[in-house]
Amino acid sequence: MNQKNNFLCFLFVLTILFVNIYGLEPRQENLVSFNTEEVVFHESIPSLLKASPEELLAEPSMKRASADFAWELGGPITRDILNNFKKNLSKEDYNNIIVDTKVQIFNKNEYSNTPGWHCDFFSTSDEQEDRLVQTNPGLETDTRIFLIVSGAPATEFMIPRNLKIDINVPAWKQISQYVDSIINPNELYRIPHATPVELKGNELHRVTLYEGEESTVRYFMRVYLFPEGHSQLGKYSNELFDWEIHPVTEVTNILGDVQGFLEKAFSHLKEIGVDVTDYEMTHLCYRVATEEEFLKKKEALAGIGNLISNVLAEGRPYLVYKLHNPIVYREHKVNLIALPFPKPNNTYPTALQHVAFLMKEDIVTLLDMYPEIEFDALELNRASHPELKLRFHDLVVKFHNLSLEDLAQ
Repeated sequence: MNQKNNFLCFLFVLTILFVNIYGLEPRQENLVSFNTEEVVFHESIPSLLKASPEELLAEPSMKRASADFAWELGGPITRDILNNFKKNLSKEDYNNIIVDTKVQIFNKNEYSNTPGWHCDFFSTSDEQEDRLVQTNPGLETDTRIFLIVSGAPATEFMIPRNLKIDINVPAWKQISQYVDSIINPNELYRIPHATPVELKGNELHRVTLYEGEESTVRYFMRVYLFPEGHSQLGKYSNELFDWEIHPVTEVTNILGDVQGFLEKAFSHLKEIGVDVTDYEMTHLCYRVATEEEFLKKKEALAGIGNLISNVLAEGRPYLVYKLHNPIVYREHKVNLIALPFPKPNNTYPTALQHVAFLMKEDIVTLLDMYPEIEFDALELNRASHPELKLRFHDLVVKFHNLSLEDLAQ
């Protein structure tokens, strides 16, 4: 399955390259446009903004409820929001809405739903990982979706853009990785608390991570208003439903805050003026303090990647894993994780320790490019896998001419 997904992802990337570089497009019936319209902000709900955790917890969670079911079983906050919809929708539209509500308790590093970019006009089932399943093609922008949240974690959107994607590609996991690679932080925004927003069925959005130190309660409502001819129009479940909370990804569970680590690394490089835009991010190194932690991380990494190298470095095991799914950071992707056995009298903390970049030109050219910067050149003349290092107070950045994957072959 991994080989199949990798092949499909490769075809997807080729499609994007042809579209963006050569102006060629696949058959029009395969293309879907995302994020073609602006999100509309509606009047905020004061009762939701002022609600206490106890008041939020008193509200029931429900799935695919009719307006009547939501009104009958909902608490004061749900009814107040429904009154808002009743005021702003026609009687016919109000009677056709489908309502989801979620009341969830979050601890640090938890998501309200499966993380990653998605829209509500495709199947988002985990069982459809090999392909996207479009529902009711052609009715995307006729579908109205309303979202409202009481507080963190937020739902995140990107500024409007006509983002065309061939739907004959792998599922949301791969699409989300691609979107992450082309979106800049200044193109993202989050909706204000207790403010209903209206979007279309083709609007890409994603849940964000709860980062508070203390647990919190969040109320969320999603309302669908499907157009005539839509297969889901008038189909209600009318059930109370416990929504699942998703912890951080497996990679984050194993390696810690990877995105935060890379954010620090790139910030350090920017501060000293070293440009790595054209360099491939080849691997991350995770160091451990004890043999016991080494064995635990070894087992954990085997669940999310393949061991491609097990060599001795200075007499110690040095393992390299190739992840089943790459880590995406801005325009960079990395799928190799190095796990060295701890040195005797080790002083490294258990954490991500360095990120490495691959250069096409000889790494020694860095010394000429940045004569004012002090590189650690101790390993520059090493017979096997020479490198240059930049040492910062909290991490190390390395530069190589060969990747660990090349060395493993």
